[in-house]
Amino acid sequence: MEGILYFKQLCSKSLRGGVAQQASDRTSASRRIFVGCLAAVLFMCAPVGANAQELCSFYFTTQNMNQNSGSSSDYPSYVSASDCSVSWTLTSTSNTCYSVSIFGKAYYAYKLGTGGPITITLSDGNFQEGDIVTIYLVDYATKEIGVYVKTKTTGTQIVTTPTTSDKNNLVTATGKISSSDIDDAGTLSFYGNGSNCYVAGIAVYRSIDQTIVSSGYNTFSAPCATTIPEGITAYQATAVSGNTVTLTALSGSVISANTGVVIKGTANQSYTFTATADDNSTDNFTNNLLIAATADDAYTISFSSNESATDTKYYALSAGVWKVIANSVESITANKAILKVENSTSSVALDTSFSDDLSNGSNSETTGISNVTTKAQPSDGVYYNLQGMRVANPTSGMYIVNGKKVIIK
Repeated sequence: MEGILYFKQLCSKSLRGGVAQQASDRTSASRRIFVGCLAAVLFMCAPVGANAQELCSFYFTTQNMNQNSGSSSDYPSYVSASDCSVSWTLTSTSNTCYSVSIFGKAYYAYKLGTGGPITITLSDGNFQEGDIVTIYLVDYATKEIGVYVKTKTTGTQIVTTPTTSDKNNLVTATGKISSSDIDDAGTLSFYGNGSNCYVAGIAVYRSIDQTIVSSGYNTFSAPCATTIPEGITAYQATAVSGNTVTLTALSGSVISANTGVVIKGTANQSYTFTATADDNSTDNFTNNLLIAATADDAYTISFSSNESATDTKYYALSAGVWKVIANSVESITANKAILKVENSTSSVALDTSFSDDLSNGSNSETTGISNVTTKAQPSDGVYYNLQGMRVANPTSGMYIVNGKKVIIK
């Protein structure tokens, strides 16, 4: 645990090869919900098993560091390195760094220019062909910026072209590693592709394992684009009506970076979400109510100046039910998502309705529990499971009886 991170709606819009980072007004009187990584908290988002969201990563943590050449072993205070060691040769240091925010933490972008390398060595194992690399860069000019892998001129290029010129704007470049990019020692070396190349950090992804909980579905997000594995259907939250969240199935095979979704599969089965550099999702996430939680630490959910605890609610998915996050310490694990509902005055738990996203708008199928408060409920004493199936001999678990939830222990 490195401390509290500020979770600031990292997926306020769909990303295509980058990370959207919104500034947080830390001096405002906005209300904050401090979210700690406590394993036993009731409202934790689906305590599923998940591999580390990153294969490895490093970020420059020191402003005005006085060494333009060094390593994490010689200067550990200069970098934040996870599951790797890093060495660097920069063009210059103290007068050419810019403050940036990545997943809510302050880092610094230093000038790599046309120099280098920045070399990353895994703590365990070697890099492999197909690993996905994300470079965190400063948007210094509206020119192509990024890196070459392995050599200055012949290696794979991982680049992006910013649309604006803003030294305080973080941009990302994402690419796939080829076998020729990996040196004989199994490491990766990065060289700047131009004078405007300022690097704040580098992260490498391979895959993320998720185990579906007993309810059959849980939330998911990743800091990189991932392919949807066979046997999984992914959904975005498109509406909340009454006490029901409507989830609409994605039409494509890719989940965009930093996008919150609900994944549905076989209960208690593990699935592998493979990282991809092709963030070519065909889905429009403009109206998605799910917010990604893609950092690897605890979160602070901050109400903005025009929000309050009475008109905006955040919900965590627990055992198939969306429960409101109150002004107290909660636990939200990495690679999950939370639901944000605006203009809400109710704090009741929400149920889930799944609908197929078919282009012709027909043959839609709804499962789960929808709003049961608008119609008179049957009083026949019959037990139903959460999928609406009649149960003759109920054992321990949650059921619906006479229109109400009943828990048998």
